[in-house]
Amino acid sequence: MKLNESKVFSLISAALVFSVLVTAGCSNSKSTGGGVAADLTRNQAGLGPAPVNLSPPGSKTFNSADMAACGNYVIIAKTAISNTGSSAITGDIAVSPAAASYVTGFSLVADSTNTFSTSPGLVTGKIYAANYAVPTPSNLTSAVGCVETAYTDAASR
Repeated sequence: MKLNESKVFSLISAALVFSVLVTAGCSNSKSTGGGVAADLTRNQAGLGPAPVNLSPPGSKTFNSADMAACGNYVIIAKTAISNTGSSAITGDIAVSPAAASYVTGFSLVADSTNTFSTSPGLVTGKIYAANYAVPTPSNLTSAVGCVETAYTDAASR
């Protein structure tokens, strides 16, 4: 598809207008001055996409227990995580349903409880895999389910 200058200018203008609208409303609290009140945590002005609901299917509300089930991973994968250089990852990483042997290039050091590993110098956080001790497998199943739910929601928009 070839765009002419008019279409390109229109697209750029629309992007700038959207950027200005979003920037003007970037606040997590109500405006007390003469400006437009905005609470982007609730998306009241309709700016941007609606938040992804990670609640169980059929549920209309999202609560902190749902978020806790998702975990707090900076990297999560189903098949493998590989380090091919000198990574500096801050946060927890996980792989499931694959085993720890599919986390490569990190020199894993198992915790005494065998619920997680560490990789000093590469990962500031914990490394989880599906073949670690309970409750790690069920926690990872929930977390992977949350990622799949979020992906499906985003893909359908």
